[in-house]
Amino acid sequence: MKYYPTFLNLENKNVLIIGNSYELKRRIEILLKVKANIKLVHPIIPKNINNFIKKDLISYRKGTFNENDLEEIWLVISVSNNKNLNNKISRLSQANYIFCSIYNDQSLSSFIFPAIISRGDITIAISTNGKSPALGQKIKNNIQKMIELEYEQYLDIMEKIRPIILTKIPDWKRRKEIFYQLVNDKNIFQLLKENKILDVEKYILRIIK
Repeated sequence: MKYYPTFLNLENKNVLIIGNSYELKRRIEILLKVKANIKLVHPIIPKNINNFIKKDLISYRKGTFNENDLEEIWLVISVSNNKNLNNKISRLSQANYIFCSIYNDQSLSSFIFPAIISRGDITIAISTNGKSPALGQKIKNNIQKMIELEYEQYLDIMEKIRPIILTKIPDWKRRKEIFYQLVNDKNIFQLLKENKILDVEKYILRIIK
């Protein structure tokens, strides 16, 4: 099976999570980072996520999943090991045109979770199409070693500089040349290694004049 890679904007989107397994807390933590509205349905409050509920970081309904839980839901995630329940979640989600992920069952899922590297504004997703998550983690560990602090600092600077370039240089071909020139400029990344952020900004502004 082949998957189409994409990044979702889940800010203020309603995400339903059903069940309880060791994956539950990790999924909640990731979703909170992207500011999703999380609703958990389970007969018992799992101890390891009780604090999330107490702090009103997620909403909780005590009970078993039913179709009414899907109202106004944008995304569904099941971390349950109950096969019958997962079949029901998958069937009802698809019937309501909602993407769902079923723990450890690709055949019931309309999307899968990749291995994720997140450093500042750099996000890299790695998938082995569900064939070997362990290999995905190994690749993730290798790539992480390549991402230097200067890359994060560069993106912070470009957040301010990019709009200036877009405004000052109307020709898109010239803009493209400049963006690639900057990202391959060794002087910029040497200055960043020395933590000379203001010097980098001045240097870039001289280039685009």
